[in-house]
Amino acid sequence: MSPRAECLRELRRLGFELRDHGAKHDKYYSAELNYTVTVKRGNFDEDDKRYILQEIKRERNRQGK
Repeated sequence: MSPRAECLRELRRLGFELRDHGAKHDKYYSAELNYTVTVKRGNFDEDDKRYILQEIKRERNRQGK
């Protein structure tokens, strides 16, 4: 499975929903956190996946959830 597919699966598991398709990115939104992440469509690798999931973890900790 590609890193992007793994990341999208994890985002859905965490309650994120696809909000918008952009030209080069997709935007995923979590109503629980009131937080949006952008996921690029091309040239997505393990580092991108790690960064996105790390940012979500930081946001959850910041909000105390």
